[in-house]
Amino acid sequence: MNKMSISLTGMASGLNTAEMVEKLMALERKSYEKLENKQTYMNDVKSFYTGINTKLSALRNAASDLMLRANYQLTSAKSSNESVAQVSAGTSVSTGSFLVEVSQLATPHVMMWDTATPDTDFAGGEITKTIKFHFEGKEIEIEAKGKNAGELMESIKTQVNSNAKGLTAAVINTSTGKKLIFNASNSGSDGKIGFTSAEKGVYIEDSEGAFSLLGTNTQIAPEEAIFKVNGVEITQGSNVITNVIDGVTMNLTGKGSSTVKVSTDTDKITSKVEAFIKAYNDITTSIRDVIGEKKPLQGDSTLRDLSNQMNQWMNTLVDFGDGTDFDKKYTISSFGLEIDKGQTKASLMTGTISFDKEKFINKFLEDPELVISMFNKTVPDLNNPDNPDKLPKAVGIAALFKDNVYAWSKSDGVFASKIKGYDAEVALITDQMSRLDAKLQAKEARMKSQFTAMEVALSKLQSEQTYMSSQLNALTKK
Repeated sequence: MNKMSISLTGMASGLNTAEMVEKLMALERKSYEKLENKQTYMNDVKSFYTGINTKLSALRNAASDLMLRANYQLTSAKSSNESVAQVSAGTSVSTGSFLVEVSQLATPHVMMWDTATPDTDFAGGEITKTIKFHFEGKEIEIEAKGKNAGELMESIKTQVNSNAKGLTAAVINTSTGKKLIFNASNSGSDGKIGFTSAEKGVYIEDSEGAFSLLGTNTQIAPEEAIFKVNGVEITQGSNVITNVIDGVTMNLTGKGSSTVKVSTDTDKITSKVEAFIKAYNDITTSIRDVIGEKKPLQGDSTLRDLSNQMNQWMNTLVDFGDGTDFDKKYTISSFGLEIDKGQTKASLMTGTISFDKEKFINKFLEDPELVISMFNKTVPDLNNPDNPDKLPKAVGIAALFKDNVYAWSKSDGVFASKIKGYDAEVALITDQMSRLDAKLQAKEARMKSQFTAMEVALSKLQSEQTYMSSQLNALTKK
């Protein structure tokens, strides 16, 4: 149980001892505040390094994207008349222009049962019929119940829509009674509905004769899609066409003609380059903002080294010849990427990249292989003792970034080591602060105790003085 401390501030001495203790401790706590400030600084630096490490991972990912040949083969497909055909492009696409003429859309199979006596009860009352639906190798079994044709229709409709695949059901009221309608989910020959085992579509197994109780059966036969592509007539069982133009999906939507153009999608390709530039500029700007004169990390050698290396990788001269022909050596500026474009004053240079998108696209359309190689080129590296695995040597810009950034950003890389070091230093400072705080609290308690003891002693002396004075006064009067 804690005892209540007694404060005798200035009772005997007339001094404000509490204020004196407070001021003395404020001086003593200067060393603690220095540690506290240092801890805050270290945490801020650690957070900055962690942020840069995350940005390095983003830069490496962007560089990896530019290494992939598939990312330079991105295409787009456009239809001149989307009321006839809607199109989209995937991979391995055949570029070109295609005239699509649709004369008939694929339609689904429709099967109907029409009863004029939906409310007339069956002779034996309510019945239960088991019906099986087979679609794409799967079997669904339902139990239809009802005391008349109308109830049986409703029961079949509800269970088909909840459980069966490959078709949907509806019940409508007509001027002559009720009608149960099955619509195949797929069009054309892919969407047949039948009561005999079929290769495609829905097979209904009605061994208990449920449908014979529903009235007259009529059908609307499915139709195939009939269309031409560049004059060649094609028939298919679906309006979604995936196997005519390589890599292009066409969704036929109506009769008529449309010109489908499939071309290289330069916007998608340049977006990959822009992502790389953004990641590079993000790191460059972040470092510049903290290592300059009078900045919080002024002169940080690790950050300055990273910044310099990134600049070197970006300005690499890539050789596409045998090393002797300068005309076959390129820097990234030849492709529309340039650091500090147009700047001649050092004070105005930021180290960031500008992107001339039009120049890049023109170069790509002129010589796509050259552009691709500028980013992803590697060469054999068989005689390098530092490369025991005989991995290819990075030469292209993206290849250089992909390989070299990894040494900085990996789990045991340069930045991870720095972050680990800051963690250790913060932990050490935290421990020092804890121990110092305990000492300061003990010292403050001791000072308060000493001042209290002083006040008690002074008070006692003052009491004795008063007593002696009263005794002397009494003797004098006698």
